[in-house]
Amino acid sequence: MELSRRCKEYWDFSSSVTPFGEHIEAAEGLFVWPDFDGVVDRIVHAIKRRQFLIVVGTACSAKTTAWAEAKRRLREEAVAAHFCQPLGLSPRDYNEQTIYRVIKYAISPPDDSRENAFKRSREGRAMQCRQILESQNDQDHPACLAINDAHNCRVNFLIMCKRLWDDLYGFDRLLSVVLIGQPSLLSTTSGYPEINERTEVVRLPGLGKSLEKYLHHECARCGLAEFPFDESAIEQLRRLARPNWLETRDHPLVVNNVVSRALHDGWKIKAQAVNADLIAGAMRAEKVG
Repeated sequence: MELSRRCKEYWDFSSSVTPFGEHIEAAEGLFVWPDFDGVVDRIVHAIKRRQFLIVVGTACSAKTTAWAEAKRRLREEAVAAHFCQPLGLSPRDYNEQTIYRVIKYAISPPDDSRENAFKRSREGRAMQCRQILESQNDQDHPACLAINDAHNCRVNFLIMCKRLWDDLYGFDRLLSVVLIGQPSLLSTTSGYPEINERTEVVRLPGLGKSLEKYLHHECARCGLAEFPFDESAIEQLRRLARPNWLETRDHPLVVNNVVSRALHDGWKIKAQAVNADLIAGAMRAEKVG
């Protein structure tokens, strides 16, 4: 929940920022902890080396944030990468033509000339995209076919992505493929050796031991001079973590939802600090306790 102006004033947050919000407001708002940093580095490596990678995480586990940070790092390294990513809102409708279309429009968008028009036949489009990808390989410009919400895609489409990745250019791949989705994506692909046996997987981690550092990071970003959480509150928040990555709930967005509710409830009763009872109540209200 977003804190009201009066609640922010009570806890002495800056009025111009949103503490523990649902979105990252600026670059300095991104908290990069070691396990998350490893996931981002793995994505960057996969794109540079034209690998087939599955990035999987539960809902609210910062999959989109990791993907955006990977692209930012590639730009920072001056890697001229092309990101071919479908924008349709229904991944279940993606098909072979979706792949050809996003490659064409991402790397060589039409300019109204006959020479650069999108080919009409399926075979023509396949050949055109192959030539575009070969040209980028010759220039050492990695191309990446990225599919968000891949858990909603049909298996046939995922197999098409794998077969495109299998196509070699000399001894190299034409492009990398990054599938981003929820845990059901692993269940789907595990039944198909054609995908499963050649795919690398990275899982989005929780904050783990970096939880308290995250709280301090967010408070400092929002102008707090005094830390508003006592030790009991931090211990209670640590209960969001689970040994099983499928069950852990100590992701930044989940922590933000719990903490902002606890801050709101603490303001209502004029608490001097956020304690375990306030955090436990917020966890129950957010249905993560």
